[in-house]
Amino acid sequence: MMSKVRTMAMGVAAAAALTCALVASPAAQASTALSAPTTTCGGAGWTLIDHQDLISPFGENYGVVTLYYGNGYNCAATTKRVAVGVLTNASTFVCRKNDGKCLIKSGDATNRVWTGALYAPTTCVKWGGGVDDVDGSRVYAEVGWSHGNDC
Repeated sequence: MMSKVRTMAMGVAAAAALTCALVASPAAQASTALSAPTTTCGGAGWTLIDHQDLISPFGENYGVVTLYYGNGYNCAATTKRVAVGVLTNASTFVCRKNDGKCLIKSGDATNRVWTGALYAPTTCVKWGGGVDDVDGSRVYAEVGWSHGNDC
């Protein structure tokens, strides 16, 4: 699977601020990052398909983007691992290859942003997301066409 990570850093001040960022405990990271989207994406029966960590140029894990599949639907989420509990921008998206339809969510979040469920039972999807830290640094990942019959 092809993955490209794009990052933007705000100079030396960003590097210093990264060491002071709020980060959830490892146990909390694992439980919140990969939990199934039963409420947000509608119902039970979701399977985790893939995930992409959002790693800064300084090696800090800003968050994780996850893709779930269930009953012909795909749902993506971006979960913050920096500035947890603080309103900073986070985004996530999932797009169908066959017609280009996308679900995109972006805005201030304290923990996680969900796309909602996109019906794509036989076509590839592209998915990804990003997270901002309190200093304005952003880490973004986009996972190329995957998880479908026409990839």
